Amino acid sequence: MERTGSRLDIQKLANVLGLSRPTLNEYIYFLEGTYFIKVIKPYSTNRDVEIRKAGKLYVCDPGLVRQFSQVDEGSLFENAIFWNLHQKGNVQYYQRKNGTEIDFIVNNNFAYEVKIHATKEDLNKLQSLTQDINIKHFNLISRDYLPQQNVLYLFNL
Repeated sequence: MERTGSRLDIQKLANVLGLSRPTLNEYIYFLEGTYFIKVIKPYSTNRDVEIRKAGKLYVCDPGLVRQFSQVDEGSLFENAIFWNLHQKGNVQYYQRKNGTEIDFIVNNNFAYEVKIHATKEDLNKLQSLTQDINIKHFNLISRDYLPQQNVLYLFNL
């Protein structure tokens, strides 16, 4: 649960838990099959500069995450956004090896970046990155008010 909204490094997690990679993969598949977690895959357009293998993990119940682990407010907010976007179609994430990322790409057409305290600079970075990967529609999702176009709030999803 502590990895909510984070990339899932199977080898590292297997070592921490003292499990083999195949056993850990079976547990993950079981948890996904019971709808307790969802692992999303990366969106890729250029193999040389992007993360292509590690999935990101989201937990179905943020109350359980809050109860059993120390997760920051941003991860919980991102988790809530994921479960809202998940209903709209195929959700992926985009991340370059240098750390630049887009939190969610839905149906290969819509990019969403999630920030609790969004700024105009966050919106400009998102716009630039979506242009680089040829995604035309983008929105910054913020908890706080930001008087800009292309800014959404959780209740707008």
